[in-house]
Amino acid sequence: MAERRITELNGETVVWRVEAEVIRVLLVQRADGSSIRFRIPPTLGECVDLMPRSLWEQVRYEHERSKID
Repeated sequence: MAERRITELNGETVVWRVEAEVIRVLLVQRADGSSIRFRIPPTLGECVDLMPRSLWEQVRYEHERSKID
């Protein structure tokens, strides 16, 4: 199983993992405490409307950065 990663920005959180170079979202938690947990993790692209654009971009940045390190 792929390693779970957590990205936080401005009180919002995304739990995600990478499977075969595809970012899969496991959980989106909003600043108000509400959350969306997925039984079948969608791709990051499918979640663009479920989180602030800045958080979405941060996840992509962290994934790209992890490929360099």
